[in-house]
Amino acid sequence: RTLIHVPGYEQPIEFGVLIYFAYPVENSNEKIIVATTRLETMLGGTAIIVHPDDQRYKHLQDKYVQHPFVSRRLPILTDTTVDPTFGFGAVKVTPVHDQNDFEYGRRLSLQFITCINDDGLMSSECGLYSGNPRFEVRQQLLNDLKQRDLYYDSKENEMILPICSHSKDIIEPSNDISAGNETNNDYWVSAHSYDEALDKPSKRFNISKDKIQLTQDEDILDTWFSSSLVPFSSFDWPTETDDFKNFFPTTLLETGHDILLFSAARMVMISLELTDRLPFTQIYLHPMVEGASERKVSQSLGNVIHSPNLIHDISLEKLQKQFKISKEDYPYNIPGCGIDILRFACCANAVQDYLN
Repeated sequence: RTLIHVPGYEQPIEFGVLIYFAYPVENSNEKIIVATTRLETMLGGTAIIVHPDDQRYKHLQDKYVQHPFVSRRLPILTDTTVDPTFGFGAVKVTPVHDQNDFEYGRRLSLQFITCINDDGLMSSECGLYSGNPRFEVRQQLLNDLKQRDLYYDSKENEMILPICSHSKDIIEPSNDISAGNETNNDYWVSAHSYDEALDKPSKRFNISKDKIQLTQDEDILDTWFSSSLVPFSSFDWPTETDDFKNFFPTTLLETGHDILLFSAARMVMISLELTDRLPFTQIYLHPMVEGASERKVSQSLGNVIHSPNLIHDISLEKLQKQFKISKEDYPYNIPGCGIDILRFACCANAVQDYLN
């Protein structure tokens, strides 16, 4: 159990708790107990699934439970992937808000209902709870379950909680997951040639190449394609706007020499093809800045140094809070160097490929 302060809420929210609650079986006095760490997602539930061989639920298969808070009947279905030893062996399925539930929903042709909007409020599908903040609804549902005698138990549950590094908010799967993905990753391979594409699945599935039928993916897009459009797409091309007329083409492109062919060359080719004009007349290639370990400075490597830290100074303790930088590069601290050192670096910019 962990209390975490979530943006937008005055009180900390409790995580790491598995809540057990019951659904009443339709036209029966029986109940089916399920468990969840995100109680508010029950409002988007569309089915209860059990293992087909679980004797406890044999007589309930293909029957329905009644959702206690919205006018929705949930079918009791079976799936062999359900673990009958976990909890009470029954699983509530909310296809839009969980990857595993999404797979259940696709296999069992379930209804996909969004219960949490992008703004963190409950959707219009949530009855009386619609429009309320999700974590407030979590606590309200817990109270309402207890009032209806449907609450069973709560247990500590270790879990991984994704938190946004910028907003400190809880990260949830995008609602776009409901659109699905037609690609089956189990049978998708990346290769440089047809022969290589045959070789990989042959080894993976231990079958001969003559039994493999390949279909080339039609949706592959060069990752540099969108950047090659920037010189004119940023001015609302193909509309002949005033900005497009005044600022395209430009005169100078400044870029790193490492992406000359990836970016600059593609800009030239695409621009000539679509506008019959060069996007720029000059290219200024600047060198790549390296760290003390002679590796390129980049955010992905975590060795970026902010200019104000060089102009003034920063202790190692504060530095480690900002960056994942090694003690080998800066064993004590970064001393204040003043603004001139940056001016000298800019002067050296034009005469070498790498700055260290």
